[in-house]
Amino acid sequence: MNQPLVRIGWAVFIFSLLYHGWVGLRSVFMDYAKPLWVRFLVGTISTLAFLGMSIWTILILFNIS
Repeated sequence: MNQPLVRIGWAVFIFSLLYHGWVGLRSVFMDYAKPLWVRFLVGTISTLAFLGMSIWTILILFNIS
């Protein structure tokens, strides 16, 4: 983990995984959450959660304190 290319590889993998999860959840919410306000609320919460996980990943991988 001390080599920059390894960290970048892990970052690409984790961001791809997070993006895949976000797209999957968004599809489920759009299919099954019928009221618009519920869809918006759940979508906003999940987007903020995935954004937080992305920031957390950057902090961990690149030792930013």
